[in-house]
Amino acid sequence: MESLNVPRKYREMKSFWKYYSGEEVAPIPTIFIGGNHEASNYLWELYYGGWAAPNMYFMGYAGVLKFGNIRIGGLSGIYNARHYKLGNS
Repeated sequence: MESLNVPRKYREMKSFWKYYSGEEVAPIPTIFIGGNHEASNYLWELYYGGWAAPNMYFMGYAGVLKFGNIRIGGLSGIYNARHYKLGNS
């Protein structure tokens, strides 16, 4: 929980660990991209994307994939004019 970038009052275990551990399987294919409040220390292992859990695909922090006849693209981050030219470090 210490790796979550959220106020302490929101640091509580929800249900994703059950999917991550394989205890449960998502009922439908689930595709997600890196955001601001996930446990990034776990998802860092899949920086460029990959299967985070059975039936759950992590797109990484930027990417495009084709799912059936649909092309899905995602780009993680928050636009902030003060930080725009700093890069991603």
